Amino acid sequence: MQVSNNITPKYNNYNKYKNGITSQQTFTGINISKGYDKFCEGVGKTLRPLYNNIAFDKMGNTIKNSDNAVKHFLAVGSVITSGMYMHQTYTNKKMDKDRRTTLTANQGFTLVLSTLGAYTLDNSLKNWWKKQHIAFLKLTPNGQSILDGMNEMNSEISKKNIQINKTNTEKILNGEIVSDLNINDDKTLNKLIKKFVNSDYKFDKGAKLGIFAQKLADAGIKTDNPEDVKGLIKKCKEIVTSGGELKNKIINAVKAEDYVRKLIEPKIDINDFIDKFGEKHIADKDALKKLSKRSKGFAALRSILVFGFVYRFFVPLTVVKPTNWICEKYLEHKKAKQAQLQINKAA
Repeated sequence: MQVSNNITPKYNNYNKYKNGITSQQTFTGINISKGYDKFCEGVGKTLRPLYNNIAFDKMGNTIKNSDNAVKHFLAVGSVITSGMYMHQTYTNKKMDKDRRTTLTANQGFTLVLSTLGAYTLDNSLKNWWKKQHIAFLKLTPNGQSILDGMNEMNSEISKKNIQINKTNTEKILNGEIVSDLNINDDKTLNKLIKKFVNSDYKFDKGAKLGIFAQKLADAGIKTDNPEDVKGLIKKCKEIVTSGGELKNKIINAVKAEDYVRKLIEPKIDINDFIDKFGEKHIADKDALKKLSKRSKGFAALRSILVFGFVYRFFVPLTVVKPTNWICEKYLEHKKAKQAQLQINKAA
Protein backbone atom coordinates (compact mmCIF):
# COMPACT_ATOMS: atom_id res chain seq x y z
CA MET A 1 0.00 0.00 0.00
CA GLN A 2 1.60 3.26 -1.13
CA VAL A 3 0.92 6.37 0.91
CA SER A 4 1.40 9.69 -0.89
CA ASN A 5 3.79 12.19 0.70
CA ASN A 6 1.84 15.07 -0.79
CA ILE A 7 -0.03 15.99 2.40
CA THR A 8 -1.43 19.43 3.02
CA PRO A 9 0.52 21.16 5.86
CA LYS A 10 -2.76 21.66 7.70
CA TYR A 11 -2.90 17.93 8.40
CA ASN A 12 0.84 17.22 8.82
CA ASN A 13 0.60 17.06 12.62
CA TYR A 14 -1.84 14.15 12.34
CA ASN A 15 1.02 11.93 11.10
CA LYS A 16 2.57 11.95 14.54
CA TYR A 17 1.31 11.01 17.96
CA LYS A 18 2.10 12.87 21.15
CA ASN A 19 4.84 10.41 22.07
CA GLY A 20 6.66 11.01 18.80
CA ILE A 21 5.77 7.69 17.15
CA THR A 22 4.98 8.21 13.46
CA SER A 23 2.31 6.44 11.40
CA GLN A 24 5.01 4.17 9.97
CA GLN A 25 5.95 2.73 13.38
CA THR A 26 4.47 0.57 16.10
CA PHE A 27 5.50 -0.23 19.66
CA THR A 28 6.90 -3.56 18.43
CA GLY A 29 8.94 -1.95 15.69
CA ILE A 30 6.84 -3.53 12.91
CA ASN A 31 6.19 -1.34 9.88
CA ILE A 32 2.42 -0.66 9.83
CA SER A 33 2.29 0.07 6.13
CA LYS A 34 3.78 -3.29 5.10
CA GLY A 35 1.69 -5.17 7.62
CA TYR A 36 -1.48 -3.44 6.43
CA ASP A 37 -0.60 -4.25 2.82
CA LYS A 38 -0.21 -7.95 3.65
CA PHE A 39 -3.44 -7.94 5.65
CA CYS A 40 -5.43 -6.33 2.79
CA GLU A 41 -3.88 -8.69 0.25
CA GLY A 42 -4.80 -11.70 2.38
CA VAL A 43 -8.38 -10.50 2.87
CA GLY A 44 -8.71 -9.85 -0.85
CA LYS A 45 -7.49 -13.32 -1.84
CA THR A 46 -9.69 -14.99 0.76
CA LEU A 47 -12.94 -13.11 0.09
CA ARG A 48 -12.67 -12.56 -3.66
CA PRO A 49 -14.10 -15.99 -4.65
CA LEU A 50 -17.00 -15.40 -2.26
CA TYR A 51 -18.04 -12.02 -3.67
CA ASN A 52 -16.77 -12.18 -7.25
CA ASN A 53 -19.31 -14.58 -8.72
CA ILE A 54 -22.57 -14.58 -10.68
CA ALA A 55 -24.77 -15.53 -7.71
CA PHE A 56 -23.51 -12.66 -5.56
CA ASP A 57 -23.87 -10.25 -8.50
CA LYS A 58 -27.51 -11.28 -8.96
CA MET A 59 -28.21 -10.88 -5.26
CA GLY A 60 -26.56 -7.45 -5.26
CA ASN A 61 -28.58 -6.30 -8.28
CA THR A 62 -31.79 -7.56 -6.68
CA ILE A 63 -31.13 -5.55 -3.53
CA LYS A 64 -29.93 -2.52 -5.49
CA ASN A 65 -33.02 -2.43 -7.72
CA SER A 66 -35.43 -3.17 -4.88
CA ASP A 67 -37.94 -0.50 -3.92
CA ASN A 68 -37.15 -1.31 -0.30
CA ALA A 69 -33.68 -2.69 0.42
CA VAL A 70 -34.24 -2.52 4.19
CA LYS A 71 -36.12 -5.83 4.31
CA HIS A 72 -33.32 -7.64 2.47
CA PHE A 73 -30.72 -6.36 4.91
CA LEU A 74 -32.95 -7.36 7.84
CA ALA A 75 -33.25 -10.85 6.37
CA VAL A 76 -29.50 -11.13 5.78
CA GLY A 77 -28.82 -9.98 9.35
CA SER A 78 -31.23 -12.57 10.73
CA VAL A 79 -29.68 -15.32 8.60
CA ILE A 80 -26.21 -14.42 9.90
CA THR A 81 -27.39 -14.29 13.53
CA SER A 82 -29.36 -17.54 13.29
CA GLY A 83 -26.50 -19.18 11.45
CA MET A 84 -24.18 -18.37 14.34
CA TYR A 85 -26.67 -19.85 16.82
CA MET A 86 -26.99 -22.97 14.66
CA HIS A 87 -23.21 -23.33 14.51
CA GLN A 88 -22.94 -22.84 18.26
CA THR A 89 -25.62 -25.46 18.89
CA TYR A 90 -24.15 -28.00 16.51
CA THR A 91 -20.63 -27.67 17.96
CA ASN A 92 -21.75 -27.71 21.60
CA LYS A 93 -19.95 -30.75 23.03
CA LYS A 94 -21.96 -30.56 26.26
CA MET A 95 -24.98 -31.97 24.42
CA ASP A 96 -25.20 -35.42 22.86
CA LYS A 97 -25.01 -35.63 19.08
CA ASP A 98 -28.69 -36.48 18.50
CA ARG A 99 -29.89 -33.49 20.50
CA ARG A 100 -27.39 -31.17 18.80
CA THR A 101 -28.42 -32.32 15.33
CA THR A 102 -32.15 -32.10 16.03
CA LEU A 103 -31.99 -28.68 17.68
CA THR A 104 -29.85 -27.33 14.82
CA ALA A 105 -32.38 -28.64 12.30
CA ASN A 106 -35.21 -27.02 14.28
CA GLN A 107 -33.36 -23.70 14.34
CA GLY A 108 -32.84 -23.93 10.59
CA PHE A 109 -36.52 -24.74 10.04
CA THR A 110 -37.53 -21.80 12.24
CA LEU A 111 -35.22 -19.48 10.28
CA VAL A 112 -36.67 -20.54 6.92
CA LEU A 113 -40.25 -20.24 8.20
CA SER A 114 -39.52 -16.82 9.71
CA THR A 115 -37.97 -15.50 6.51
CA LEU A 116 -40.78 -16.76 4.28
CA GLY A 117 -43.39 -15.45 6.72
CA ALA A 118 -41.74 -12.02 6.98
CA TYR A 119 -41.49 -11.56 3.21
CA THR A 120 -45.06 -12.79 2.67
CA LEU A 121 -46.52 -10.50 5.31
CA ASP A 122 -44.43 -7.55 4.15
CA ASN A 123 -45.62 -7.95 0.55
CA SER A 124 -49.25 -8.44 1.58
CA LEU A 125 -49.18 -5.17 3.53
CA LYS A 126 -47.51 -3.20 0.75
CA ASN A 127 -50.66 -1.71 -0.82
CA TRP A 128 -52.27 -0.94 2.54
CA TRP A 129 -49.06 0.68 3.79
CA LYS A 130 -48.84 2.78 0.63
CA LYS A 131 -52.21 4.32 1.51
CA GLN A 132 -50.96 5.05 5.04
CA HIS A 133 -47.83 6.57 3.54
CA ILE A 134 -49.90 8.93 1.39
CA ALA A 135 -52.08 9.85 4.40
CA PHE A 136 -48.92 10.54 6.41
CA LEU A 137 -47.50 12.83 3.72
CA LYS A 138 -50.72 14.82 3.56
CA LEU A 139 -50.25 15.71 7.23
CA THR A 140 -46.70 16.99 6.68
CA PRO A 141 -45.85 20.51 5.54
CA ASN A 142 -45.69 20.72 1.71
CA GLY A 143 -46.75 17.07 1.49
CA GLN A 144 -49.94 17.73 -0.45
CA SER A 145 -48.07 19.88 -2.99
CA ILE A 146 -45.60 17.04 -3.60
CA LEU A 147 -48.39 14.47 -3.97
CA ASP A 148 -50.26 16.65 -6.45
CA GLY A 149 -47.10 16.99 -8.52
CA MET A 150 -46.44 13.23 -8.47
CA ASN A 151 -50.03 12.38 -9.43
CA GLU A 152 -49.91 14.85 -12.31
CA MET A 153 -46.67 13.36 -13.63
CA ASN A 154 -47.93 9.78 -13.28
CA SER A 155 -51.12 10.74 -15.12
CA GLU A 156 -49.01 11.97 -18.04
CA ILE A 157 -46.93 8.77 -17.91
CA SER A 158 -50.12 6.67 -18.03
CA LYS A 159 -51.41 8.55 -21.08
CA LYS A 160 -48.07 8.10 -22.80
CA ASN A 161 -47.96 4.39 -21.97
CA ILE A 162 -51.52 3.81 -23.19
CA GLN A 163 -50.57 5.28 -26.56
CA ILE A 164 -47.31 3.30 -26.72
CA ASN A 165 -49.19 0.11 -25.91
CA LYS A 166 -51.96 0.75 -28.44
CA THR A 167 -49.72 1.81 -31.33
CA ASN A 168 -47.09 -0.89 -30.99
CA THR A 169 -49.57 -3.70 -30.28
CA GLU A 170 -51.40 -2.88 -33.51
CA LYS A 171 -48.11 -2.85 -35.43
CA ILE A 172 -47.10 -6.23 -33.98
CA LEU A 173 -50.47 -7.79 -34.85
CA ASN A 174 -50.43 -6.27 -38.36
CA GLY A 175 -46.89 -7.48 -39.02
CA GLU A 176 -45.43 -3.97 -39.33
CA ILE A 177 -43.11 -4.78 -36.42
CA VAL A 178 -41.46 -8.17 -36.10
CA SER A 179 -40.69 -9.14 -32.50
CA ASP A 180 -37.28 -10.66 -31.83
CA LEU A 181 -38.76 -12.86 -29.10
CA ASN A 182 -38.10 -16.57 -29.70
CA ILE A 183 -40.70 -19.01 -28.37
CA ASN A 184 -39.27 -22.46 -28.98
CA ASP A 185 -41.72 -24.65 -27.07
CA ASP A 186 -44.96 -24.69 -25.09
CA LYS A 187 -43.04 -24.64 -21.79
CA THR A 188 -41.43 -21.31 -22.68
CA LEU A 189 -44.77 -19.93 -23.87
CA ASN A 190 -46.57 -20.94 -20.65
CA LYS A 191 -43.78 -19.44 -18.57
CA LEU A 192 -44.14 -16.08 -20.35
CA ILE A 193 -47.94 -16.19 -20.03
CA LYS A 194 -47.66 -16.75 -16.28
CA LYS A 195 -45.06 -13.98 -15.95
CA PHE A 196 -47.16 -11.41 -17.81
CA VAL A 197 -50.49 -12.32 -16.21
CA ASN A 198 -49.00 -12.24 -12.72
CA SER A 199 -47.40 -8.87 -13.32
CA ASP A 200 -48.78 -6.36 -10.85
CA TYR A 201 -47.71 -3.40 -12.98
CA LYS A 202 -50.84 -1.66 -14.24
CA PHE A 203 -50.14 1.32 -16.45
CA ASP A 204 -53.78 2.44 -16.39
CA LYS A 205 -54.69 3.57 -12.88
CA GLY A 206 -57.85 1.88 -11.65
CA ALA A 207 -57.97 -0.70 -14.46
CA LYS A 208 -59.19 -4.15 -13.47
CA LEU A 209 -57.02 -5.82 -16.10
CA GLY A 210 -53.29 -5.62 -16.62
CA ILE A 211 -52.06 -4.68 -20.08
CA PHE A 212 -51.42 -8.30 -21.04
CA ALA A 213 -54.74 -9.56 -19.70
CA GLN A 214 -56.41 -6.86 -21.79
CA LYS A 215 -54.60 -8.12 -24.91
CA LEU A 216 -55.89 -11.61 -24.20
CA ALA A 217 -59.41 -10.27 -23.65
CA ASP A 218 -59.25 -8.45 -27.01
CA ALA A 219 -58.32 -11.79 -28.60
CA GLY A 220 -61.37 -13.42 -26.98
CA ILE A 221 -59.48 -15.14 -24.18
CA LYS A 222 -60.88 -14.18 -20.79
CA THR A 223 -62.53 -15.49 -17.64
CA ASP A 224 -65.87 -14.56 -16.08
CA ASN A 225 -64.02 -12.80 -13.26
CA PRO A 226 -61.47 -10.26 -14.61
CA GLU A 227 -59.42 -10.62 -11.42
CA ASP A 228 -59.22 -14.42 -11.58
CA VAL A 229 -55.49 -14.60 -12.31
CA LYS A 230 -55.10 -18.35 -11.72
CA GLY A 231 -58.16 -19.10 -13.85
CA LEU A 232 -56.79 -17.07 -16.76
CA ILE A 233 -53.39 -18.78 -16.59
CA LYS A 234 -55.08 -22.20 -16.50
CA LYS A 235 -57.29 -21.32 -19.48
CA CYS A 236 -54.28 -20.14 -21.50
CA LYS A 237 -52.39 -23.33 -20.66
CA GLU A 238 -55.30 -25.44 -21.91
CA ILE A 239 -55.40 -23.45 -25.16
CA VAL A 240 -51.64 -23.84 -25.63
CA THR A 241 -51.95 -27.62 -25.16
CA SER A 242 -54.85 -27.97 -27.60
CA GLY A 243 -53.29 -25.64 -30.21
CA GLY A 244 -55.22 -23.96 -33.01
CA GLU A 245 -55.98 -20.34 -33.86
CA LEU A 246 -56.40 -19.24 -30.24
CA LYS A 247 -52.88 -20.46 -29.49
CA ASN A 248 -51.55 -18.27 -32.33
CA LYS A 249 -53.41 -15.32 -30.84
CA ILE A 250 -51.79 -15.97 -27.47
CA ILE A 251 -48.36 -16.12 -29.13
CA ASN A 252 -48.99 -12.78 -30.85
CA ALA A 253 -50.20 -11.27 -27.56
CA VAL A 254 -47.05 -12.50 -25.79
CA LYS A 255 -44.80 -11.05 -28.50
CA ALA A 256 -46.65 -7.74 -28.41
CA GLU A 257 -46.45 -7.62 -24.62
CA ASP A 258 -42.72 -8.39 -24.62
CA TYR A 259 -42.10 -5.62 -27.16
CA VAL A 260 -44.29 -3.04 -25.42
CA ARG A 261 -42.82 -3.62 -21.95
CA LYS A 262 -39.41 -2.54 -23.18
CA LEU A 263 -40.87 0.84 -24.16
CA ILE A 264 -43.27 1.51 -21.31
CA GLU A 265 -42.16 3.99 -18.66
CA PRO A 266 -42.91 2.93 -15.06
CA LYS A 267 -44.73 5.32 -12.76
CA ILE A 268 -42.51 7.34 -10.48
CA ASP A 269 -42.35 6.49 -6.80
CA ILE A 270 -43.03 9.21 -4.22
CA ASN A 271 -39.48 9.11 -2.82
CA ASP A 272 -37.92 9.29 -6.29
CA PHE A 273 -40.25 12.16 -7.15
CA ILE A 274 -39.17 14.09 -4.03
CA ASP A 275 -35.49 13.58 -4.87
CA LYS A 276 -35.75 14.43 -8.57
CA PHE A 277 -38.54 16.99 -8.78
CA GLY A 278 -39.08 18.18 -5.22
CA GLU A 279 -37.31 21.52 -5.80
CA LYS A 280 -40.02 22.51 -8.30
CA HIS A 281 -42.64 22.32 -5.54
CA ILE A 282 -40.66 23.21 -2.40
CA ALA A 283 -38.31 26.19 -2.51
CA ASP A 284 -36.97 25.72 1.02
CA LYS A 285 -34.13 23.16 0.73
CA ASP A 286 -34.17 22.36 4.45
CA ALA A 287 -37.91 21.69 4.35
CA LEU A 288 -37.44 19.50 1.26
CA LYS A 289 -34.64 17.53 2.93
CA LYS A 290 -36.76 17.00 6.04
CA LEU A 291 -39.73 15.81 3.97
CA SER A 292 -37.50 13.41 2.04
CA LYS A 293 -36.14 11.88 5.26
CA ARG A 294 -39.62 11.49 6.74
CA SER A 295 -41.01 9.89 3.59
CA LYS A 296 -38.16 7.39 3.20
CA GLY A 297 -38.27 6.61 6.91
CA PHE A 298 -41.98 5.87 6.75
CA ALA A 299 -41.45 3.60 3.74
CA ALA A 300 -38.76 1.61 5.58
CA LEU A 301 -40.77 1.48 8.81
CA ARG A 302 -43.13 -1.16 7.42
CA SER A 303 -40.39 -3.70 6.85
CA ILE A 304 -38.73 -2.94 10.18
CA LEU A 305 -42.01 -3.55 12.03
CA VAL A 306 -42.97 -6.62 10.01
CA PHE A 307 -39.60 -8.38 10.15
CA GLY A 308 -39.15 -7.49 13.81
CA PHE A 309 -42.65 -8.81 14.62
CA VAL A 310 -42.17 -12.07 12.72
CA TYR A 311 -38.59 -12.83 13.73
CA ARG A 312 -38.70 -11.68 17.35
CA PHE A 313 -42.30 -12.24 18.44
CA PHE A 314 -44.64 -14.27 16.24
CA VAL A 315 -42.36 -17.17 15.26
CA PRO A 316 -40.72 -17.56 18.71
CA LEU A 317 -44.18 -17.58 20.27
CA THR A 318 -45.91 -19.92 17.83
CA VAL A 319 -43.16 -22.06 16.27
CA VAL A 320 -40.19 -22.45 18.62
CA LYS A 321 -42.08 -24.22 21.43
CA PRO A 322 -43.87 -26.70 19.14
CA THR A 323 -40.65 -27.52 17.28
CA ASN A 324 -38.81 -28.03 20.56
CA TRP A 325 -41.64 -30.30 21.75
CA ILE A 326 -41.36 -32.32 18.52
CA CYS A 327 -37.62 -32.51 19.06
CA GLU A 328 -38.07 -33.87 22.60
CA LYS A 329 -40.65 -36.43 21.45
CA TYR A 330 -38.37 -37.56 18.63
CA LEU A 331 -35.43 -38.03 21.01
CA GLU A 332 -37.60 -39.91 23.52
CA HIS A 333 -38.84 -42.18 20.74
CA LYS A 334 -35.31 -42.79 19.49
CA LYS A 335 -33.96 -43.56 22.97
CA ALA A 336 -36.87 -45.92 23.66
CA LYS A 337 -36.22 -47.67 20.37
CA GLN A 338 -32.51 -48.02 21.15
CA ALA A 339 -33.34 -49.35 24.64
CA GLN A 340 -35.70 -51.90 23.13
CA LEU A 341 -32.98 -53.04 20.73
CA GLN A 342 -30.60 -53.53 23.64
CA ILE A 343 -33.23 -55.61 25.46
CA ASN A 344 -33.82 -57.72 22.33
CA LYS A 345 -30.08 -58.31 21.94
CA ALA A 346 -29.72 -59.30 25.60
CA ALA A 347 -32.60 -61.73 25.25
